[in-house]
Amino acid sequence: MRVHEELQADGATLSYQALTAFCRRQGIGQTPVVPAGRYHFEPGVEMQHDTSPHEVEVGGRKYKAQTASAVLCYSRMLFFRINPTFQRFDCKVFLMDAVRYMNGAPERLMIDNTHVVVLRGTGREMIPVPEMEAFAERLGFRFVAHAIGNANRSARVERPFWFIESNFPAGRKFASWQDLNRQAREWCDKVNSTYKKHIRAVPRELFAIERQHLRALPAWMPEVYRLHQRTVDVEGYVSVNSIRYSVPVSWIGRRVEIRETRDKLAIELDPRHIVTHERALTPLSQRITLAEHKPPRGEGVKRNEPHPEEQALVGTVPEIASYVTALKQNGRKVVALALRQLLRLLREYPREPFLAAVAEAARYGLYDLDRLERMILRRVARDYFSLMEDRENHDCRTGTTAEEPQTEVHAERLRRAVARSRKSADLLLGVRRRTAARAMARPSGQCAGVAHSQSESAGTLVSGDVSLGAPARRQPPADARVRRTRLRGQTRESGVDGSDRRGQNRSCLRTLAQGFAERPPLRVRSCAGSVRRNVCIAGRSFHTAVAEPAGPSGRTPG
Repeated sequence: MRVHEELQADGATLSYQALTAFCRRQGIGQTPVVPAGRYHFEPGVEMQHDTSPHEVEVGGRKYKAQTASAVLCYSRMLFFRINPTFQRFDCKVFLMDAVRYMNGAPERLMIDNTHVVVLRGTGREMIPVPEMEAFAERLGFRFVAHAIGNANRSARVERPFWFIESNFPAGRKFASWQDLNRQAREWCDKVNSTYKKHIRAVPRELFAIERQHLRALPAWMPEVYRLHQRTVDVEGYVSVNSIRYSVPVSWIGRRVEIRETRDKLAIELDPRHIVTHERALTPLSQRITLAEHKPPRGEGVKRNEPHPEEQALVGTVPEIASYVTALKQNGRKVVALALRQLLRLLREYPREPFLAAVAEAARYGLYDLDRLERMILRRVARDYFSLMEDRENHDCRTGTTAEEPQTEVHAERLRRAVARSRKSADLLLGVRRRTAARAMARPSGQCAGVAHSQSESAGTLVSGDVSLGAPARRQPPADARVRRTRLRGQTRESGVDGSDRRGQNRSCLRTLAQGFAERPPLRVRSCAGSVRRNVCIAGRSFHTAVAEPAGPSGRTPG
């Protein structure tokens, strides 16, 4: 059209039809016509093989199966089989049946580069799998492949696929795959005896001539088989191609060898113990049990017995029996795990909140046990956990309420401290038991420290043979023996009103005096040869500051 417009713009006066007719006569824009070729085959030279997917109905179910076909190129003798799968084992079974049907083998077998036969390469450079090459050599032929995309080279076998699909399945019913292939063989016999207009002959009559040129088959041809190694499961079955076959119960856990042929399945434990099954192709995941492998009546596994967890749940709480049954049907977890979790909830939580939560879950069809546990926890929160309004009137540190007098609290603390001190060898820093009893009525004081040299050992500190002096603040102990006592310098000082503040006490006596933390004031008198000081034990002042008389130098000690 565009060329016609440009020609008219340049002044040419011709119609569009005249332009296209001129182009056709001159071959402009036309693909050159190539005459169709014709392949001529001598009798017994070539047989062509190919596969094609078809839908068939077997046993009331529809399957997408593979139709394998083979045609002798001279006589047009047709043979085909239909299988749910077409693997290398199926290919060898089909070719074995084909050469037996033809009663001879051709010189070569043409394929279309199928991966079942080809190891690598295509066309003339194709190299077959060694297994398939050895199989073909035993039967007397060799594999050849045509170039990729050259479907005309295998036209003898391509056209009958449409004929098979349009005529064979129509109006037929197949009980099994064996029944299907039996009817297919009978249909091939009928078709091969019918007159063909395109060859103007009957294939069976031409085959009488070609049969004389076929290679004779071996006197004995071993049956095609495939070996499997399996271990018998705990139920007494072995699985082959997703189908389970039964064996004697005494074989459970033992290793067996399975020999798979076209129609049989032989399971061998040893040469004297062999079990034979009919080979099944579909449906998958089925069980095939022989009568002799079924347990005697009354000795089989009783599958109606409930789980132990279910028995415990229903026996303890019969009210939830309906919920347990619904959980087994609608729960997303494994039944045993779900029942085990429900039994745990029954044992760990009170009965009333548990029953209430289960009743609500059953009413709404809730079978998520994690959500069920949260529903139970919301019902027992006030019984098992402290609420915020309870903590406002409760002292978490002392375990008392604000209304209790602080004097009683301090008196109780002192009694506990004295009881702990009696279990030790002596009171800290040589404080006598009578001074502790005398100090109960004295007011609280301020913190002081215990001064000691860094060379004094921990044993000296414990026994009380230390000098009382001003605290050596912000000087960590350097003696290794003192460090081994694990005495800490960080302490907490607490006032009488209960408020805490952090202080520093480098006397390193916290571990020994930790039991006296936050105690009422305690007066400490010095021993002979020591200086009287106000002592702070574990960061807590025992008494208020006491005015001391001036010493000889006119200074107040400490």
